[in-house]
Amino acid sequence: MCGFRMPLMPDPMSRKKKKVVNTNKLAAGLAEYEIDMAVVEWVHAMPGQGVTSMFAFGAAYGQALAVATPKPNRRGGVVQITPQAWKGHFGIKGSDKGDSIAKAQEVFGDSYRWKYRADNGIAEAALMAQCYIDNTAQLRYEQPIA
Repeated sequence: MCGFRMPLMPDPMSRKKKKVVNTNKLAAGLAEYEIDMAVVEWVHAMPGQGVTSMFAFGAAYGQALAVATPKPNRRGGVVQITPQAWKGHFGIKGSDKGDSIAKAQEVFGDSYRWKYRADNGIAEAALMAQCYIDNTAQLRYEQPIA
């Protein structure tokens, strides 16, 4: 199992200091590992969120899926998992970042990877992957876990 921070770069189209996914670095980071299956959180727009921010969020989601999708020379696949499914699997209620870190520490032990509250994304990625592993017998490639 591997996990790392999503590589970001300054948005060349933005006058503000916005960041976007650096797909080249993401692809290079994933290429360092022999990946059997990529697990990506199945996300969607939420009511009340701005159009611009939702577009950027959707673009990042699509980039992650595109880069994680196996190329002809690579085996594996991509499975999407809903937040409700992986959080329910581990008994996490709500969206407090500390809960995901605490659960990752319980499941995997202490690690420098989720030492700080800002590391909750890595903790959540590890929990999503473990949920997939725990449920592998029931899944097929490309089938969302809902």
